[in-house]
Amino acid sequence: TYYDGDLLIAGVSNQEFESTLRRVSYPFTDDMMTASIEIFHGAHNQQETHAPIVTSLVYEIEGEPYLIAAYTCTPLAKIRLADLEDGAHVLGTTMAELGFGNAPVDMFLYQNPEMLGGGGEKLLITNDQRSATSVTPALFADAELTEGSFFPAGQDQVDMPLTGALHADPLSDTFLVTIRRNV
Repeated sequence: TYYDGDLLIAGVSNQEFESTLRRVSYPFTDDMMTASIEIFHGAHNQQETHAPIVTSLVYEIEGEPYLIAAYTCTPLAKIRLADLEDGAHVLGTTMAELGFGNAPVDMFLYQNPEMLGGGGEKLLITNDQRSATSVTPALFADAELTEGSFFPAGQDQVDMPLTGALHADPLSDTFLVTIRRNV
């Protein structure tokens, strides 16, 4: 994910804390920051570092930039960019569990037209095994998953009839283009 002159690179290493996030200046220099990331994984009901970030974007919550990250087996977490310092161990906040046994594919913001019962900004996450999920990012500030829950109270999750997406991108504020399996 590119944000404000930095490239945020997610990966999994073979170290004790496997989920790592690297922050590299762009244009590239010799400077690189690496932090370990830990989140609560609702499907496993525990804190963990084994799940990799598959897709992400930067979103401002109450004026502060956060990395919004969708993980394999689909926790959706927020990670405060200000916490990403070299060598830091960062505890992200898991906001939702979007359906275990599944992997996110793409994530982007869009405008929900009023004719579709909405109005306002939405976040769409396409998945490899399940329907796409649409959530309201304005609710991210207070969203936090706790033990024994899969979706926090107050956060709306809407399954979208879009399965088998191999890749999706916004075409405009209200339309998307996708490559899908013939299902």
